[in-house]
Amino acid sequence: MNSDSLPKSASLGIDFVKFLAAILVVCIHTSPLLSLSWVCNGLLVQVIARNAVPFFFMSAGYLFYRKISCYYSQEKERHLNWTALFQYLKKLGRIYVVWSLIYITIFLLIGEPWPELNFESYFFPGIYGVLWFLPALGFGILLLFVPWSSGRLSWCLVLPVLIYLSKILGELFLKDGVVLQFLQSYFWQGVYFVAAGALLTRWNGKQLSRVFLICMFLAMQALILLMIALKEYYVIEVDKTLLLLFSGVCILLYLLCHGVPKYFHKISGIWLREMSLLIYVLHGLVKLCLDHYFIIENSFFYFFAILGGAMLCATLLRSAAGHWSLFNSLY
Repeated sequence: MNSDSLPKSASLGIDFVKFLAAILVVCIHTSPLLSLSWVCNGLLVQVIARNAVPFFFMSAGYLFYRKISCYYSQEKERHLNWTALFQYLKKLGRIYVVWSLIYITIFLLIGEPWPELNFESYFFPGIYGVLWFLPALGFGILLLFVPWSSGRLSWCLVLPVLIYLSKILGELFLKDGVVLQFLQSYFWQGVYFVAAGALLTRWNGKQLSRVFLICMFLAMQALILLMIALKEYYVIEVDKTLLLLFSGVCILLYLLCHGVPKYFHKISGIWLREMSLLIYVLHGLVKLCLDHYFIIENSFFYFFAILGGAMLCATLLRSAAGHWSLFNSLY
């Protein structure tokens, strides 16, 4: 797994799962099976779909630090590649600012009640609860850059653990306030999963069986379901971060070891990558407008209306970008 170019099957597999993950994020925000069965909807939204965002973080961490690893392998001396970091953060920042302005503009145009102005709404979870992923990813990449690039891999484990412990201690000893809100915010969510993705760049390429990885993934899902049951019936709340971390590792290792079947190779990886990002950032806007002007009571139709609208807008934006370079700033 240390070659400069990721095998096509693995690369396409990562892009394909990211596309599915974007659809699962839409599921989280629309509860598509609720009209059919609250049990089925719970399994989809609270168990399966919860793997989506962790995989986004983990795959982004893996791909970024794999690229950096290839750069270092070509250098005689190990210099920190600040240019690559700056370009990556610049792109994330541009997308975050542009889409934040678009969301704010739509809020004003349709006359939606203005959200309370605070860091929790505007910077860490992000505008309309969607864009938080971008600053959280950027922070995760930035925090791990120096220790990983300096070869101090142990710190890629220590830093996430320290952050997690700070959150736990804050919940135990701090009363409600800005500091506690900061520690609990989504701003820190990316660090754990980006670190796992970065560490997986050191994977030695050993083949793990499909059965083993699938069984491990299903075991994690069963434990997540158990955590949900404990909260629902016994009011015992257990953090699922570690389980989602292992689930993401199983998915990424499966893709690195086995990739996707050859009949998937006809699909464009670029299309999958661009559509997954655009669906992610657009579905919140589509939901905002649809909720303002229409009422769709059937959750199944509601899901497809949001997903279909996001995919249509994404297709139009990609088409426009082919004619006007200005639209490239959107993704």
